[in-house]
Amino acid sequence: MAPFTQISFERRGAIGHLTLQRPEKRNAQTLEMWQELRQLGQQLLAEPGDLAVVVVSGAGNHFSSGIDTNLLTSGALLTSPIDGKAVQETFSWLRAGPFISIAAIEKCAIGAGMELALWCDLRLATEGTIFALPEIEFGIIPDLGGCSLLAEVCGYGRALELITSARRFDAAEAHRLGLVTEVVALDQMHRRIEDLAGMLAKRSLTALRGAKRATLAAIPDPTPSLAVSLEVLTDCFRELAIAHHSRTKGNEKK
Repeated sequence: MAPFTQISFERRGAIGHLTLQRPEKRNAQTLEMWQELRQLGQQLLAEPGDLAVVVVSGAGNHFSSGIDTNLLTSGALLTSPIDGKAVQETFSWLRAGPFISIAAIEKCAIGAGMELALWCDLRLATEGTIFALPEIEFGIIPDLGGCSLLAEVCGYGRALELITSARRFDAAEAHRLGLVTEVVALDQMHRRIEDLAGMLAKRSLTALRGAKRATLAAIPDPTPSLAVSLEVLTDCFRELAIAHHSRTKGNEKK
């Protein structure tokens, strides 16, 4: 397994632990982190071995506060070329892989952090965790699958309301919406995840993988609609890049 700087991955028998490693920034995501996530996903899809479970968490008791806003304010994200296929592969392997992915969500899952959680098969959250998709406030959309997956989880109308309002909501509402499967106390999360992952890892690997495949076959594939949202995203980023360039030129004249 290649060394990473912004994520870590540890195998413990049939259980893998993926951890976002930017605790000082509440695990805000960067282009480098996305690249490392894609690389890990490619490795695990190519050689899953006897991997039964992947637990996704954030270092420092925060899941993820989303995209590092410096990427937007600096213009770095706006001026980066957008590779639609690469964007899709950032998180989608968690759903495509022959293992059960579990999001252990603590304190916050904002923007891309919430989208990362949505790609996981199971989601547990600590009491009081805050969720939100604030992308529209930056003139973009939840580009990593949030639109498609949220509509799948809680229906078109409620998904559209959450996306367009960008409002924050807590773990209790997330549970009512079906976004999380369980809400636990903060000091109980580690034990609950260990118990759940351990239980799954004891199942027949063939049956576990078959159960996931059969269940996924019963719901629509989000990939086509994700591709459409990525096209919209590209247009949004182009418009943002033009506006950012205009502001920069205007500031230089001053």
